Amino acid sequence: MALDPEFTEAWAGLSMTAATLAGWDQANAEATDRIALDAGNHALQLDPSSAIAMAGLGMVYSNQGEWQRSLDLLKRSSELSKDSSPIYFYGLVLQSVGYLSEARQAFLQAERVDPVYPQLQVFLGLNAMALGDLAAARNYLQRAIDGGNANGVGGMFFLELETGKPESAIAYLEEHTALVEAGQASGMQRQSADAIAAAIRDQSLLQSGIEAAMLEDHIIALNYFGAEKEIAHLLNSDLASGIALKNSLRLAFHLWAPAFSGLRQLPEYKQFLRDSGLVGLWKERGWPDLCKPLGEDDFACE
Repeated sequence: MALDPEFTEAWAGLSMTAATLAGWDQANAEATDRIALDAGNHALQLDPSSAIAMAGLGMVYSNQGEWQRSLDLLKRSSELSKDSSPIYFYGLVLQSVGYLSEARQAFLQAERVDPVYPQLQVFLGLNAMALGDLAAARNYLQRAIDGGNANGVGGMFFLELETGKPESAIAYLEEHTALVEAGQASGMQRQSADAIAAAIRDQSLLQSGIEAAMLEDHIIALNYFGAEKEIAHLLNSDLASGIALKNSLRLAFHLWAPAFSGLRQLPEYKQFLRDSGLVGLWKERGWPDLCKPLGEDDFACE
């Protein structure tokens, strides 16, 4: 870019790369989001129709909980792009905010463009879980694993707990922990993983499992252990601290799955949905697959 400051594709690519990096390196998300905003806005000044720049900006606004702004940019980006990534990003944010059926259509569209994108296969699997198609979820997650994506292994841990196969789930937890130790994935430390596995096997060790899951922010394990109140506390604490990105990822990865239906009944979770701006979005754009209004001021989610 120093050689050619008006090279639009480079600025747009920097924006999308930095916005994506925020999700993988959450400790530095504020700095990378700032890079993504500056680069994306500069790219759009050079070319107002840059789909990649719109995608980068759309992901930044999702990271920051500006849902409608994010969806508007990503929808336009997905319509203009010949690349799978903006379409996938649009599906990702649709899933975060609960529009599961719309998200599925976006993911399938992205898959038609790129049938072997492993991270897309992860989200096709997670979306299928949320929609209750567990057989399809297994197929998609296995494709992600076959493509070398560690998130597919984490997804299989979730799926095996969901389908009542704790020993198989523990095997996937062990596999993922080994990938973390080999530097091939991000995730929890061995001591925490062992404590969670032990608590899955032995209910008398439940408290130590909950403590390990809280330490690692592992909401799948917390939910399996019946610690819905603790999950709601994490969500609301991060929201109060201005950490929107972590909650956006939690929503996209896990919180619409059937396993979290109990969490969705808690008053504290409903307050989280209000405070995070999702209920306001739904009132304007339409209610999502699993939630419906109750009168003027209340709502319920399945």
